Amino acid sequence: MDTMSLWMNCFVLTFGLCQLNHVASQGTTDHLQDIFIGRCWNYQTKIRPVAPGQYKNCSELWQRFSTAFMNKDACSVTQDDYRSYGDIAMEDVPNGKSLFWEGTYQVTHDYSRRGRRKWALGDILIGYCVDQLTWCGQTAAPGVNYTRCPAYGECSSYDDAFWGMAATKYAIAASGEATTIMNGSRTDGRPAYERESYFAKFELPNLDPSKVTKFQVVVLHDVGKIVRESCNNGSLVQLKEDILKRGFEWHCTDDPEEMVHILCVDNVASPECTLARRSSPSNNGPHVHDIGQFKQLFLATLMIISIYLL
Repeated sequence: MDTMSLWMNCFVLTFGLCQLNHVASQGTTDHLQDIFIGRCWNYQTKIRPVAPGQYKNCSELWQRFSTAFMNKDACSVTQDDYRSYGDIAMEDVPNGKSLFWEGTYQVTHDYSRRGRRKWALGDILIGYCVDQLTWCGQTAAPGVNYTRCPAYGECSSYDDAFWGMAATKYAIAASGEATTIMNGSRTDGRPAYERESYFAKFELPNLDPSKVTKFQVVVLHDVGKIVRESCNNGSLVQLKEDILKRGFEWHCTDDPEEMVHILCVDNVASPECTLARRSSPSNNGPHVHDIGQFKQLFLATLMIISIYLL
């Protein structure tokens, strides 16, 4: 994400290698209102359909959302300003479907698939309407700044106002098994887990141990990148301490197969993405994964025979 979107814990459009120091500040996304209202209706009709007559009023949601920042200095807006929107937009998160993340925006959302597997904050209505968009207000007309919004770190109130509110509500709604995906191969000089991240400040402290029965940590390593941290070292040691303090047991897995496969879709030639060959479970010939290897062996054999005959 960028500015209002990118700063969610080093959030980027690739697996987790963001360079916040090199991100130029942007102004409010063009056609923000149209995008917001369009996403709102798309969510309620296509992503998570609701019964006719039970729709949340998208125009009202926009009004509550826009009132929070329009005609105000960007650095003066607080979480309380967005609470009116959050109270209406927030909804239940299905039991066992909560998915948190830090530095792994793209793979997290590829894995969640808008609720088909899990629900990340950007997958549910409160976050989906503005995911990866930028916005900020100004006191001068037209009340919205289309030229420049504060850069990350320029004013903490701007950084935390919307997503801090949304992340808190999202964490409170979690139940059953919850999962967080961390980046163990970051190249921007930041650790996999930071105690100043959104996850550490707003989500982990608001998980209810009486509702969340298991908290699963996943540490992923980007294809072709150095493994800098894993479950038992680096900043994950701090994460373990914080999770235990919250009353959860420590469950951590490095590179689970189902998520590595997602990373490998765009890196099929990488050594990390070479899937193990499997023998056929029956006597009906080579397994489908071995067919390519079988053809190569057959052609090589023919070549050797032809050379021998010559």
